Amino acid sequence: MLEDLARKHIELRGKEALCYAVPHLSTAHPHVHLVFSGTRYKSNRTLRLDHAAFRRVRRELETYQAAQYAELQYSLVYGGARRRAGPGQERGRS
Repeated sequence: MLEDLARKHIELRGKEALCYAVPHLSTAHPHVHLVFSGTRYKSNRTLRLDHAAFRRVRRELETYQAAQYAELQYSLVYGGARRRAGPGQERGRS
């Protein structure tokens, strides 16, 4: 699941960039850190996303996550609908 979501994020965010990914699996909340190069691969051309483009990437990734992994419904942040507290969580806390 984490690998799939990380690959989807890379596909949406940086197909033309180098990306370094580090999974942290031995924590209470497994996650992946992604670092993207600031330039296109084998080029000196800048690869910067403006706020609108970055917002689009976040929303597309959450749309994909919601469609593929319904069990992660309480981890959606940018989808527009207000998040409800999940089982064992207080409202407004993650």
